[in-house]
Amino acid sequence: ILIGVVLLAALQILTILSSTLIGVGALLLTNCISLNNIYKRVNWQIIFLLAGMIPLGIAISNSRTDTYIASHLINLLSGQENYIALGALFGITMILSGFISNNATAVIITPIAVTLAAGLNLPVKPFILAVLFGANFSFFTPMGYQTNTLIYGTGLYKFKHFLIIGGLLSVLVLIVGTFMLSMLLNT
Repeated sequence: ILIGVVLLAALQILTILSSTLIGVGALLLTNCISLNNIYKRVNWQIIFLLAGMIPLGIAISNSRTDTYIASHLINLLSGQENYIALGALFGITMILSGFISNNATAVIITPIAVTLAAGLNLPVKPFILAVLFGANFSFFTPMGYQTNTLIYGTGLYKFKHFLIIGGLLSVLVLIVGTFMLSMLLNT
């Protein structure tokens, strides 16, 4: 079934979504998986978090808060090199992700990133990728990312361990990520 799903999508016979749904249906019909097993394995906290955060992202966009924040960022970053704006967005996303979940951060910051890129007359793709990486590579606190919280929960690590080691790793990712994404600004 897995090979069939991949082939249907890879050969463009069906879209990825359609082939995946057909694959799930086939798995259910052949009793390879059961609905009870699916319900147990779904991380419902993430589903409800996103269900609550997506309207917040839409509200930020509809209320023009994204434009307001982006205009202040544009004023702050005017006259700077483009990679500085990209790095600032990356860093802001990374910091925010250290305190709220990575999924919520991405939903909140994405409309701001799109507006910022448009306001600077730059391609949107590097800014969206900066949000993606910034939201997921925040290692300086145990709260922002689920795996950090699991490790912190074992009791072997203290907050200062995340701040020092995770902070250094986050700064390294910020520098390398900004450098690599800035190459997309010139294409």
